[in-house]
Amino acid sequence: MINSEMLLDAIKRCGYRLDHVAQHLSITRQRLSDKIKNKAEFKIGEIQLLVKLLHLTDEEIITIFFAN
Repeated sequence: MINSEMLLDAIKRCGYRLDHVAQHLSITRQRLSDKIKNKAEFKIGEIQLLVKLLHLTDEEIITIFFAN
């Protein structure tokens, strides 16, 4: 389960909209929304792309994607 609030904050901090992030991940905006709402899981490749796109720190990566 991901920390949706933190992920959305990171997206906003970078000035991106969800449609831009979805396009970067090669998925639909709806699919991204499902993943953010924990209705679907992010693939490891998608997480790697998000880390680069959003310039996430190691601590943010763990807190957003791997902490319960």
